[in-house]
Amino acid sequence: MEQLVNHGLTAGIFIAPILPRLTDSTDQLKGLVREAKAHQAMYAVPSVLRLKPGVKAWYYKTLETCAPDLLTAYTNQYQSAYPSHPYVEALMNRVYSILEAYDLPAHVPEHKRPQLSESRDQDEQLAFGF
Repeated sequence: MEQLVNHGLTAGIFIAPILPRLTDSTDQLKGLVREAKAHQAMYAVPSVLRLKPGVKAWYYKTLETCAPDLLTAYTNQYQSAYPSHPYVEALMNRVYSILEAYDLPAHVPEHKRPQLSESRDQDEQLAFGF
């Protein structure tokens, strides 16, 4: 990411999917955002886990194997493809607060294209040197 930013590109992270009860703690989110900022992230876009029907069946089977203690909480939380509105609202408020503390927007900023030299040959191919 640092190399992309140092070469004039807009770079950041997608915090996705945020897994309820697995990757949604304040400490985990702060650590991720802190490291992203340390590596020159220009944005961090959060998104909570979405479980469409086919994915939900697979995910629940995985939970049953790897974290069976969470299965009941997930079935209660996910009455649809998304977790309950109060959970999502509280989670996003925490994430936005963390992003604000690290001065990172929660959206991809518009990239300002560098001006190309008028003398550049039209057939020249652009390439990155990293």
